[in-house]
Amino acid sequence: MGHALHSLCFIVFPLVFVFTIFNLGHILFGKAVFNHPIARHTYSLFGLIGTPIHELSHLVMALLFGHKITGVKLFSWRTKAYVSHSYNASSSFQVMGNFFIAIAPFMTSIALVQYLAFRSLNFTIDLSVDPFIVFGNALTLAPELLLMFAKSTEWWQFALAIMLSFYCVPSNTDFSNALRSALLSLPVFLIMAFVATMVFVDMGQIVGTILFMGLLSSITSVIWWFLLFGLTFIPTRSLNH
Repeated sequence: MGHALHSLCFIVFPLVFVFTIFNLGHILFGKAVFNHPIARHTYSLFGLIGTPIHELSHLVMALLFGHKITGVKLFSWRTKAYVSHSYNASSSFQVMGNFFIAIAPFMTSIALVQYLAFRSLNFTIDLSVDPFIVFGNALTLAPELLLMFAKSTEWWQFALAIMLSFYCVPSNTDFSNALRSALLSLPVFLIMAFVATMVFVDMGQIVGTILFMGLLSSITSVIWWFLLFGLTFIPTRSLNH
């Protein structure tokens, strides 16, 4: 059970950490970015792959948990993409589904990057080690790990991982939905983690990939929000002449 608890920490902590970093950037720079045509369209262009995957992940998971889909927009240049869904509040299964729907984009992106780019790399973590020690070491080694990843993958694999890492982060709505169903979902998630540690001999590599993806998303978020904010200083009036 100790390994299962550690696995749960390795899954939840990167998710919370990257959510905090991403949304801090959104709070600081989001208004300026989305009110500036060049920055806004750059944000959308960068999300041509990541945004549809994000929304499709929500859609598939919502259907799996029996939610009623009321609206879908996988991509838009002008407005936010979304998946609207409703559920039966008296159904524990459907309420619990909110948690898994919320984290689906993050987990889907991890699976895609693992399949396309991480198979030749080894980010295995010893699940018996204190997670906080591992987190501290990972933060210290983050630049070195990112450089190693860039050198060991093809350019398109690295570019895909970067794009997915920025758009896999749960939104504020996703996170609030996850918290609302956390009491029901976390025990189930712990059981799933326990079963996974018993079934998958490479569980240490799986959680290592999750942790690395969290670091990659955090680094990408910081860099990309600053770059987008920098674009807001380009005068738009001159573009019309």
